[in-house]
Amino acid sequence: MHRVILVTSPFHQLRTYLTFATVFQPQGIEFINHYAGTGEWHPVNCFLSTDYHKLVRSEIERIKKYRENRKETLGVSK
Repeated sequence: MHRVILVTSPFHQLRTYLTFATVFQPQGIEFINHYAGTGEWHPVNCFLSTDYHKLVRSEIERIKKYRENRKETLGVSK
């Protein structure tokens, strides 16, 4: 396997990529990101909805925690 297409909901895409990259990039696997069409959610107008504001903020916090945990795991200073 040389190339993987990651398909996930738009707001989970970065965290999914970070997870897969941590595990598989050291093996030389290339990743192509593509978000799944949700019908309701679109990256251009998602910030018009209060519910999506909350969802995006929540995902940002998860990404921050993910990166902090990864730094700790790798022994990188913050």
